[in-house]
Amino acid sequence: MNKPLYYTAPGGVSVPGLVATLLAGLVAAVVLGLGYALADYHISLVYIMALLCGLMGLCIGKTIAHASRNRRLHSVPALMLIGLICGLVAEYVQWAFFVSLAFNDGNLPASFSTFVKAALNPGGLFETIMALMQEGLWTLKGKEVKGNMLGAIWAAEGLVLIGATIFYSRDADRPPYSETVNAWMKGAVAPVKLAFVQDPKAFSTQVEGQGMAALATLPPQDAECAEFSRLTLFSCEGETDAYLSLDNVTTKIKKKKVEEDVDNVFKFLRVNAADASRYAAELAARASAA
Repeated sequence: MNKPLYYTAPGGVSVPGLVATLLAGLVAAVVLGLGYALADYHISLVYIMALLCGLMGLCIGKTIAHASRNRRLHSVPALMLIGLICGLVAEYVQWAFFVSLAFNDGNLPASFSTFVKAALNPGGLFETIMALMQEGLWTLKGKEVKGNMLGAIWAAEGLVLIGATIFYSRDADRPPYSETVNAWMKGAVAPVKLAFVQDPKAFSTQVEGQGMAALATLPPQDAECAEFSRLTLFSCEGETDAYLSLDNVTTKIKKKKVEEDVDNVFKFLRVNAADASRYAAELAARASAA
């Protein structure tokens, strides 16, 4: 049976891995939800709170992704589902605690006591949120914000939080996983900059057909060049397959800082591990000789 040209993540879901990942995400959701509510109570700047929503979603999503790697949970749909659940929990927790803070004038001990009651009464919590929406809590550019406008802002913040949690829980940057040795592969960036690929689609097709021989046609570039391609090799001991990713990189200097624009040429192309290792050794020898 021919193996696919590109890496395909295993789709299996283990119950222990699923439960452990979900628990890690829920803990992060509760802790960060409480922290966000506290910040929201004291900060009335909508732009800052929207930013904090995204950061909270990022942190919860990254927690889920990290836990899934440790528990070898590979299914992206399962990770996204966990992200959705944890995002909703974070949103619910932050509302329950925010309402508790509002009714206790920010008194933390009293608010924590009220929080448990509010969290266990979703119907009453929803009615309270609706009442706060009609009453209004702060102003924006000198105008009192309430009613539908306030509801729209709160809905947008919730969508940012939940969307960011789902997005980052996918763990799109995870390396290939070897089912042969049950281990994540490690990525190593080639020590030599290669020529910028002018036609990524055509070159990808060439590499798919010729393998390492096509890569060898990319000449090395000067270390100071602004446009180049970056090769990353993913491998692990005991695995006969390795994977290559190639990115076109353009460097720019903005405000005295070097920034990179990165465009993927191909990602996780399957190659023979021994051939890839020899090619990596050749590149390392070039780097030493330079």
